[in-house]
Amino acid sequence: MKKRTMWSLLLSLLWMMPFLQGGSCVENLTRDQMVTMLAKPAFGTFLRETDVALAWQSIGGQLKLIEVMMANDKNKTRKEKFQMLLCQGFASYGLLMEPQLNQLKYAAQHAEKAEKKKLLDAQISRFENRMRLFALRGRNYCLTILDQRYQGFKKAALLGTPQYKEFLHKKIKKSDVPVMLWGGFGWGYALIHGLEDINLAAQIPQLRQMMHRIAELQPEYFYGMSHLFLGVFYAQAPTVGGDLKKAKFHFDKALTYSENGALIMHYFKALFYSQQSNDTAGCKKLLKHIDSTVIKNKPLLNLMNAWSKEVARIALMDADEFCP
Repeated sequence: MKKRTMWSLLLSLLWMMPFLQGGSCVENLTRDQMVTMLAKPAFGTFLRETDVALAWQSIGGQLKLIEVMMANDKNKTRKEKFQMLLCQGFASYGLLMEPQLNQLKYAAQHAEKAEKKKLLDAQISRFENRMRLFALRGRNYCLTILDQRYQGFKKAALLGTPQYKEFLHKKIKKSDVPVMLWGGFGWGYALIHGLEDINLAAQIPQLRQMMHRIAELQPEYFYGMSHLFLGVFYAQAPTVGGDLKKAKFHFDKALTYSENGALIMHYFKALFYSQQSNDTAGCKKLLKHIDSTVIKNKPLLNLMNAWSKEVARIALMDADEFCP
């Protein structure tokens, strides 16, 4: 090992020591300072990134570091901050893998040899499984936070018991919205890539109720993301609870709250609403809009907008296949 590499490793370990060991008031103060300086602004900095590949490559190591820090921390307040970061990070991690997944799907669709297609399909299946597991990992961190605040919430949410409705409408407050939204983000994204999982698909009603409650308490939170998920829910076949009028209402609300600045709204509208309503022209128009639009005044949407452009460009490579 080179000297510089060795010194870098030693310095990293020394820097981490306050987090890895319990002890004195000085150490606890150092932890609080470090959490304030690093953990608190971490997700906001992550959302401001404009390079999807860089974000995906860097977030995994950061999430593991946070898990190490949290595992050795007995302070409940700090621990919840760590859990929230892990919820947001893992809930988003699978999403960042989607451009790679879509490129694999494109390659599989255009594979000239059956053997090549078989290999790509197997890779696609592994990719989707990882994405789903990361998203559920994020969801579970947020459900754990809510369970710490309201004992029994996590079990009630996963099973959809009558107590779940009581939690949502009698105990959940506006201050719980961020935890519910990011937990729901991971939950919903796992469902998008896991409808074949019967147990997961059975939880759709609970997630829909959660998003409706967020829309009641704070519909504008994170640019109206709860309405985006409701739009996706209702942009399904009528046999599984779909309703295109409701879907359009919620997509329009999401676009309003984001002031048309969140290109992800346009992508999911093309992917779900336009396809379900057989609006080929509208679907292609939305993809072209994403590809040509530059959003400059919403830095917290940088990463999602960069992601939207990547997936839209891949979709445009085979627009006739993507759009109905």
